[in-house]
Order: sequence, then structure tokens, then C-alpha cells
Amino acid sequence: MNTKQYIIVRKDLKMKHGKMAAQVSHASLGAFLNFFTMDRKRDQGADLFSLNLSFLQNSPMDMWLHGIFTKVILKVDSELELLQLNERLREKGIKTALITDRGLTTFDKPTTTCLGAGPVSSEDIEGIIGHLKLY
Repeated sequence: MNTKQYIIVRKDLKMKHGKMAAQVSHASLGAFLNFFTMDRKRDQGADLFSLNLSFLQNSPMDMWLHGIFTKVILKVDSELELLQLNERLREKGIKTALITDRGLTTFDKPTTTCLGAGPVSSEDIEGIIGHLKLY
């Protein structure tokens, strides 16, 4: 099984390299964290949170964590295209993280910049993103 994490970036925003690197990092981590469950309990009067990750042996997550953390960065032309991809991926059951910058530095308002998906089997996602070009 060929397992990868996919990050899809809006090229119409023409982000500087540093801004794009930060947004791609947010998308990668956000998509990964969607696989966790969070538990909350009280410990000595304070809230204690723990993250739990469960996955089956030989699942896409197992292959990715015990592989080389492959990531593929792809590009789209618009926010609409990004939102449509997010919807199609979610309908197929693929975990995604849609990233919206708060608009405090580069952008003057909140701006949806990129989308993280997976880790997921390449075969499960190819029909949705196969037409996209590498960034």
C-alpha cells in the first residue's frame, strides 16, 4: 500500500515562501490530529487532556507512521476548487483539515489557504486529486 499525506495549496494567493510553509505545516498537522481522540479528566483540580491514536495494523496510518512520512504538495487555482475538493474527500471518508489564515499578517482578512488530507492510501484518493499538478 502506498500511503501519503496530501496538502493542496491555493496558488492564486501567491503566498511568500515562508507564509506558504507555515500554512502547509498547519494543514499537515491538522489533518494528522484529526485521527486522534481527546480525553479530558480532572487531576488535582485541573483539567488534564490526553490525545489517543488507535489504528489497525497495516492500515494507511500504520504504513505512514512506520514509513517515511511521505507528503505531496499539490496546487489549485481558487478557493472554490479547494472547497469542492474538501467536500469530495470528506464524502469519501478521508480525514481533512481546511486551513483558514486569521488575516493578521499577509492577508487583511481571514483567508482559506490550503487543505490537508490523510495520511491515506494513494489508491483511495487518486480519483479525486489525480488531475492536480505538483506545487
